Amino acid sequence: MDVRQHVADRLAGHEGPLRSLGLVRALDGGRNMQLMVLAGIVTVLVTRAYLAATGYPQVGGGSLHIAHALWGGLLMLIGLVVALLFADRAARLVTAIAGGVGLGLFVDEVGKFITRTNDYFFAPAAGVMYLLFAALVLLVMQVRIRRRGGPAADAAAAAVLAAGGLTGGLTGRQRSEAMQLVAGREDAAAVGVRYLIAAAPSRSELRPGAGRFGALRRRVRRIADWRFLPPILIGVLSVTRLIVAVVFVVQTIVALAADERSLLGQEYGAVFASALTRTAEAVLSVLGALRWRRNRTAAYRLLLAALYLNLFVTQLFNFTDSQFGALADLPSVLVMLGLLTYWRRRDAAA
Repeated sequence: MDVRQHVADRLAGHEGPLRSLGLVRALDGGRNMQLMVLAGIVTVLVTRAYLAATGYPQVGGGSLHIAHALWGGLLMLIGLVVALLFADRAARLVTAIAGGVGLGLFVDEVGKFITRTNDYFFAPAAGVMYLLFAALVLLVMQVRIRRRGGPAADAAAAAVLAAGGLTGGLTGRQRSEAMQLVAGREDAAAVGVRYLIAAAPSRSELRPGAGRFGALRRRVRRIADWRFLPPILIGVLSVTRLIVAVVFVVQTIVALAADERSLLGQEYGAVFASALTRTAEAVLSVLGALRWRRNRTAAYRLLLAALYLNLFVTQLFNFTDSQFGALADLPSVLVMLGLLTYWRRRDAAA
């Protein structure tokens, strides 16, 4: 039998361990998930802004109202159909974008789904949307930390990427990722995957403005590496978290003492819970700042815990109370999270 045919039969599952494989993680799955989440978030923000600017128009006439959740469901269906029918990189991109936009249009009307009055402006709806996307971001973070699944799973993942590259081509990065999964192996599956990788044509990574972005990244990295920046920003973080916590706690105590929950706004429960979580953030931030000089590892752990508590708990209550006005608080938290993560990895490498 021809060696190539034998290898093809093994990869197709006619014999060997690949037949018993279940789910195979795509090498670009984390990036596609990230694209889907980004598309969903942007869709919600654009939809809300458009509806507010146009006076919340309705599509339909008479007794009909075609909610944009239906368009969202249609786009998610399109994404599913493409994912089931096609297996190349372009199909996964279409699925990620169509699915993300569809998810955004669908979840934007969550207030109608969870209230008896079909209230699109239901206050906790913003918190529900934030919780969904925060959970998806957490999933993306875990997926991007790719764990090897054993020789058979690695060969299957590399084969999926290489097979898609036969029609669309492989970039240098994709080719390198696939080769690393079967490096040092001479079994039939690994040989077949390397044959597929070699047979796939090369494709350039379309990155318009890569030079300008590269210069910007180097400039940002130089700023992040400034020796005085970590203690300055960590000090600012701990002080601001402490001040915000004190404001929320005092506001809550005054409202409870006066038995005037209206002082906390309509969603007083969210404000009360936020006061508790912000207090915990302040404690973690201050402890992290105090340990910065003596125990850098413990300091990173405490500071990152404070930011994750803010992103995955406090912001849920913040969005419930402040609706989409809570977006103003997110950029500073995300920037600080990115800097702390970078400093932690840099120090660990050093």
